[in-house]
Amino acid sequence: MAKNIDIPNGWEVKKLGEIGNFLKGKGIKKDELCDNGLPCVIYGQIYTSYDFYTDKFTSFIPINLKPYTTEIYQNDILFTGSGETKEEIGKSIAYIGKEYAYAGGDIIILRQDKIISIFITYYLNSIGRKQLNRLGQGDSVVHIYKSILESVKIPVPPLAEQEKIAEILSLWDKAIEQTKELIAYKEKHKKGLMQNLLTGKKRLHGFTDEWKTVKLGEVCEYQNGDSNEENIINNGNYLLITLNSIDINGRLKKEHKRINQGKPILYKNDIVMILSDIAHGFLLGLSAVIDENNKYILNQRVGLLRPKKQINSLFLSYLINLNQLYFKKHGQGSSQLNLSKGDIINFQLYIPLNIEEQNFIVKTISKADEEIELLNKQLDLYTEQKKGLMQNLLTGKVRVTV
Repeated sequence: MAKNIDIPNGWEVKKLGEIGNFLKGKGIKKDELCDNGLPCVIYGQIYTSYDFYTDKFTSFIPINLKPYTTEIYQNDILFTGSGETKEEIGKSIAYIGKEYAYAGGDIIILRQDKIISIFITYYLNSIGRKQLNRLGQGDSVVHIYKSILESVKIPVPPLAEQEKIAEILSLWDKAIEQTKELIAYKEKHKKGLMQNLLTGKKRLHGFTDEWKTVKLGEVCEYQNGDSNEENIINNGNYLLITLNSIDINGRLKKEHKRINQGKPILYKNDIVMILSDIAHGFLLGLSAVIDENNKYILNQRVGLLRPKKQINSLFLSYLINLNQLYFKKHGQGSSQLNLSKGDIINFQLYIPLNIEEQNFIVKTISKADEEIELLNKQLDLYTEQKKGLMQNLLTGKVRVTV
């Protein structure tokens, strides 16, 4: 923990133990959660479902469990007492709702009324993370304790300045949340387009030509990737496509390992496919389209599909990704699922024979993709702006006008 925190005039440094009392959550097993009853939170949800604060919880427990858990009040701060890494241990949220709620085990509660609770969680989850990282104890499972949290220091501005800082950061939080909601809406709309247009349930105006069932091996040349790790260097001329190079939305990621030489070299409109997955098969068979000639080399456990004439690569990749369930079912293995060449080339597709219809379907779905991409860029911008604001406002480097 830092011995000194630089603060501006009018601010003071406080230990968490000086501003309130710590309590422990208790009870509430995951299988005790229900659809209605008393609102509650378990420690894992603090990691996965909430950022800096919340005014309501989305889980509930039956009323008869009330005596066996810990009640939480408005402005309580909830810390995770357990985690998998020191980088995440002690993640906190402020509860700003008016309704009484209940906290399960492995949650540590700070009850105080001297500081705006949102200000505390903004600080501890950003600049104050370094202190918490150093205080986590354990290896395979990391813990942090009430006695340790009491010693954590935070810089505290006057109340009016706390309120103003929290108000500013909350505006960015709202913009981030609204953008996430819009992305989710657009993703749902895109999924509907894919379900209808890629299966022929709905036809675009002006197209009446026949669709035909074919095997993937009939419309593509298939090839396995090669083992190329030994050629990885910092300043290689090529980018290496690996199992980690395709994101969950079927796009190539921006960051890749660099490689000096290898095979096979990929060309624009080639399709690459994940052949192995340890994450319960969620990514198995996921594909993406190569965007440039002579830029990428394919690694082992990633497959290459090179479409033949009269096949739009993006159409084919969209259709493959729409059928993830097929590839998950055909994955073989226990700890790691793997696809064979036969699983891939025998996959049956229902496609329009008219390349122009394929092109128009791709154009329609790609437009939805572009809208989502623009929103993701906007989300990244808001997130970076907020990081800069937190760095400046929570340390007093930039003072707000009250």
